[in-house]
Amino acid sequence: MIVEGSDDLLVLRDHISVDVSIFPANGRKNAITTAKTLLHWGFTDFVCVTDHDFDQPVAVADIAEVHYPYDRRDLESMLVTLGVLAAVLDHQGSQTKIATLGGSGALVQRIEEQVEPVTRLRAHNAQQNLGLAFDEVDLANKVDRTFLSLAVESYCAALVNASEAPISAKDALRITDAPYENLLGHAGKDTIAVAGVSLRKLAGTLEKAATAEPQLSAQVRSSAGLALAQSDWLRGLLHRLNSLGGSSNQ
Repeated sequence: MIVEGSDDLLVLRDHISVDVSIFPANGRKNAITTAKTLLHWGFTDFVCVTDHDFDQPVAVADIAEVHYPYDRRDLESMLVTLGVLAAVLDHQGSQTKIATLGGSGALVQRIEEQVEPVTRLRAHNAQQNLGLAFDEVDLANKVDRTFLSLAVESYCAALVNASEAPISAKDALRITDAPYENLLGHAGKDTIAVAGVSLRKLAGTLEKAATAEPQLSAQVRSSAGLALAQSDWLRGLLHRLNSLGGSSNQ
């Protein structure tokens, strides 16, 4: 089984039997390239697990017979959908504050509403190949920790300033309101970044360093065992592996 990287390996390895080898390819692009190469060489006895990200389906059409993407936009997005982020918020936040907000599930919905403009920007960026440098702008710094509201205009300006993209901040802002059929959800780490902000005041009292996206994402992945084990996605993966002649834990 080919996966994108070490995070995928750590999340999946305990659910897969020892006679299935897991190869982390150091990135989605490398995983897909490896799958294409193996298919070109005539090998089909493998599964390639990757994120969807914001690519068009045609980008991976030639590996469809071995491709098994995560259920949502990416690994973290799938874990959010499985309820893992809500559980982490329950454990890391204030029970009283979260109850006032309608529970952790309602809080996650509120977080995802704030992420929607970023998702539209990411989708348009991928479709138009604009080169917006999302990794150069800390999304959490553009979220008000009292009201958990994204300063969309400020975020767009920072994103354009950090990029060499052929787009103005006003154009980026217009994209955030453009119609977009979002079938796969948001980038999981965007959702988790905003969730971290909620834990600083609205839903908890944690320090900024403890709620940064990398730390909170690691908590979500390390807390995923039970929810993942009970998921249809994992059952489908094990079925795919079994169908190849390997044996997997049922």
